[in-house]
Amino acid sequence: MNPLRFFLALLLVSYTAGPVIAAEPAKVANVTELLAHWEGLAPDGSKVSYLFSADGRVIWTIGANKPVNGRYEAKKKAALVELDIFDFDLPHLAGFRFLGIAEIKGEKMKFFGIPSKGGKNRDGSPATHPKEFPGDAIVFSKVP
Repeated sequence: MNPLRFFLALLLVSYTAGPVIAAEPAKVANVTELLAHWEGLAPDGSKVSYLFSADGRVIWTIGANKPVNGRYEAKKKAALVELDIFDFDLPHLAGFRFLGIAEIKGEKMKFFGIPSKGGKNRDGSPATHPKEFPGDAIVFSKVP
């Protein structure tokens, strides 16, 4: 199964209210172009959106589902931005860290990520950020 679809499926399994967002400050240095509301379409046609705030908080929405709150860290790596999204307010995502890469060009952002837990990918290998974009990476547009 595609890692993005796996993680989207985890998000859609169930939702239980009760935020568990950590209070530690996020690392968001030198990535101001990320700070926006972004919308795109997942490979299955679902609308996906991210709202990245300067305080390290992110709101992630898939289709008509209730928004998921979390935190993120971002850092520039050459032409890409490495993103870690974590501390989701969904109990069944406790301990998961979504490791992604983004390429931001003006009003467009290409994004792809893989879920990890405990520093490991689903196959048990050490968790690392993707190095390249697969064909099903989502291209997001900045929402005015």
